[in-house]
Amino acid sequence: MWNKLNTFLNCLIGAFIGVFLARSVYTYWDYTTHPEIYAVSSAPWYTAILLFGTGGMACILMALFAQPILSVAGMMALSAAGALFIPLRMDIQNRHISVANRATALSVHSFVMNLTATGTNLAFGALADHSVIPALFLGAAFCFFGLFLCFRGKVL
Repeated sequence: MWNKLNTFLNCLIGAFIGVFLARSVYTYWDYTTHPEIYAVSSAPWYTAILLFGTGGMACILMALFAQPILSVAGMMALSAAGALFIPLRMDIQNRHISVANRATALSVHSFVMNLTATGTNLAFGALADHSVIPALFLGAAFCFFGLFLCFRGKVL
């Protein structure tokens, strides 16, 4: 059972890494050909790649290598990426909400974020009860999925 889950998560991570690399190359190409589009953004074009990529790679490295130093560095990288993502998320949120519906939209956004956090934390806990490695791979998958959603919505 756990071998099948591990194989599935490895395939999923491999697919996300491929998409991550291809999307990074495309974003760089798009930035070099249309820099005026990225000039209105509050963050550089590579911010999402750095934040989501750092989180995803930290999870993968911690899952693959059971080294104490690497685990500490990975947790520091995850914390730093999370701390840097908060102001970016708030800026994106404020740019996309009209004044008339601001309170309602912020409340709905908070509800959805808390519901998502609850679901992901339950998934992490269930996997970590058996082994930390699949939980870390799931964390990496969520990071790369977040990057995909970020690029799909072109929010940066």
